Amino acid sequence: MQVLSSYQQLVECVPRTVAVACLTEDNRRQLESMLTGESASRLAGIFLGQWKHGITLYIGADGTVSSTNPGPGEKLSGTKLFRLDGDDARDLLGLFREAEPRPQPAAAEAELELTANVNPTERPPLQLRLLGAPTISWPDAEHDITSAVQPRLRELIVFLAVHPEGATREAVMNALWPANTTDKSNNALNTALSRLRNAISKATSGMITDILIVGGGRYRLDPDLVNVDFWHLDRAITARRTASTAEDRIAVYREVVSLYAGPLADGLDAGWLESVREAVRRDVIDAAAALAHALREVDPEQTLELLELARAFDPHNEMLYRDIMRLQGRLGRVEAIPRTLALLASKLAEVDDKPSAEATWLATNLPRHHAKDQRLT
Repeated sequence: MQVLSSYQQLVECVPRTVAVACLTEDNRRQLESMLTGESASRLAGIFLGQWKHGITLYIGADGTVSSTNPGPGEKLSGTKLFRLDGDDARDLLGLFREAEPRPQPAAAEAELELTANVNPTERPPLQLRLLGAPTISWPDAEHDITSAVQPRLRELIVFLAVHPEGATREAVMNALWPANTTDKSNNALNTALSRLRNAISKATSGMITDILIVGGGRYRLDPDLVNVDFWHLDRAITARRTASTAEDRIAVYREVVSLYAGPLADGLDAGWLESVREAVRRDVIDAAAALAHALREVDPEQTLELLELARAFDPHNEMLYRDIMRLQGRLGRVEAIPRTLALLASKLAEVDDKPSAEATWLATNLPRHHAKDQRLT
């Protein structure tokens, strides 16, 4: 779509152009000349006001054609036309405004210090961090441009990032605008996509103009233009499920644990995200627990560290605390066992629960067994 800003541009416009205007005495003569001259075959007009050279429709507030002027337009009487409410109309006008070309400042004035040393042919990708609080950086991880992107646009980016193979238009609309009608969701998504392009282009001084690939009815982030930390973790989790040897499994367990830097899109409150966030958390906990089990006999110190890490990810899982206490007893750190039980009690109190009899028994008897072993030694 091209937004024309002058009568001369309108006269020189490309085929199949629609002129939309409010008729005034000043522009009526120009429009009459334009639509009845050589350009008439290339132009159509939709005007607010009476138009004696064509069809005039009288339209009610609900979009129904109540009457027309005599002639070919009479068959439209009673037809209900598509209409936009105030919010959607404002969004559409905002989209037109953003699409309108604006004069650009001189190159010397427009150049930002941030991009002064960036080679345009290299075009470094955006760095999107999803593990922890979502952040967007460019041209490197040291320069945070998150604030240049509105919160709803960030949610759109996060949704597409957790669907690296792409998502359908319907899936995007149902996730981000679940309460809207289809028409409203379509308008909202179109507006969001336009604003996202403009925000990214502005934040990167025009070096990156569109980070999406659209094809086959799906939208996805362009992996050449966006680097997402979650994608590395997702690949490691997939590799963990397909590893065939003990060595391969231990290697991917380590990778999963090392890549997890925090909850997925921490702080983003979205209904569609909860199940995805929990699934990732469970995968990481499982990897940490599996790695701890694999290293239990050969490296008990690292096993304890891994169990503590898993406990931090899953603070209400009593089985982790019991395994930690057993390993603390094995390593002779009996003084830490009561603290572990106390920590378990405080965490379970958050969910109106308390330690089981088995956990209490372990905390009481592990130090006794250790003391007995010491005397025998």
